[in-house]
Amino acid sequence: TYSTPNLHNKPIENSKKVDDINILKGEIIVNENLIINKPSKILEGTTFTINKGKSIIFENKVDAKGTKEKPIIFQSKSENDYFGTVAIYGNNTNGSTFENVIIQNGSGDIVNDIIYISALSLHSTKNLKLKNITVKNNSIYDDMMHIIYSQNIEVENSKFLNAFGDSIDVDISKNISFKNIKIKNSGNDGIDFME
Repeated sequence: TYSTPNLHNKPIENSKKVDDINILKGEIIVNENLIINKPSKILEGTTFTINKGKSIIFENKVDAKGTKEKPIIFQSKSENDYFGTVAIYGNNTNGSTFENVIIQNGSGDIVNDIIYISALSLHSTKNLKLKNITVKNNSIYDDMMHIIYSQNIEVENSKFLNAFGDSIDVDISKNISFKNIKIKNSGNDGIDFME
């Protein structure tokens, strides 16, 4: 919103500038842990190739919307190596969206003294929507997707394939919704709700 300008009165914008949003696109190589603390938008077709044992931590709202034809992909550098985690962490991430996203060959990690025990970690966040995501082929750590200290999470039309341990683990969280989920070849539980 703006006020009407005059000689001594210049417009002041109350809304967030486009420059304040981190736009991620194209081919992104991650050689070190990547901690993103600005609001981010990931464009369709973006591919993150993540080095062995390294992680991506979103600490602010992320809007990741791929398409069926051009999904957003998080993958390891090679099929024989495993990256750490893709994590959505903290209150600033509330309202984030992952749509048409593929996460493959992740594991888990410890970053800044926070333990992430899965390839996809939703940690201390609220009001997230995950739609048409595929998580597959994790290793080393217990879970493929871990939801902890979170609430109002919707996971819809998604696949969890070839989990090393549990496909989905939900701990100390409220209002977690799963709709039309496919779980195949889980090493342990398909969905674990034990806290």
